Amino acid sequence: MFYGSDWRDHEAKGTLAVRGYYDVFNKVLESITEAHSKEDLNLLIDVGITQWYVSLFKPCVSAGVINESDLAGFRKGPIYIRKSRHVPPASEQLADCISALKDCMAKESSFPVKAILGHFFPGYIHPYIDGNGRTSRFLMNFMFIVGGFKWLVIKQETRGRYLDALESASGDEDIIPFIEFILTTMRNEND
Repeated sequence: MFYGSDWRDHEAKGTLAVRGYYDVFNKVLESITEAHSKEDLNLLIDVGITQWYVSLFKPCVSAGVINESDLAGFRKGPIYIRKSRHVPPASEQLADCISALKDCMAKESSFPVKAILGHFFPGYIHPYIDGNGRTSRFLMNFMFIVGGFKWLVIKQETRGRYLDALESASGDEDIIPFIEFILTTMRNEND
């Protein structure tokens, strides 16, 4: 997104990405601790999504690769997802979409359902220019951990099935393959 094409840029991008993942992971752990101390889960989700997204790209800001203002608020204008038929909602609708997602998650009592909603819908809504999938996976895992489940890792060897399941959910309006993918991944990690 923000880098040149030579190998040093690729290496720098990798280093900044690893640092961003580390920073987000620690922010999620803080949110989990707060959730277990009976903090307002809805507020933690609201604040968490923004904090986790900003933490993901903070190393790029520190390195001078992007401006901090690039991380403020939701995307402005349309966005298209590579290799997907789904076109996310217009930027003018993002605040309402995120608000509806938070309301839906707040009303849901099942943590696995909250986790699946928390993963699927931010990717579907695509509120940011970059980092939507990563932010969605952190939100999913936050919900799983708070609900007493294990952290779920989408492995590289299952990436194709994962993306196909997401495309089925967003492009074909059939979320069942995505739910089945998540459940299978959970079972495989417990074996």
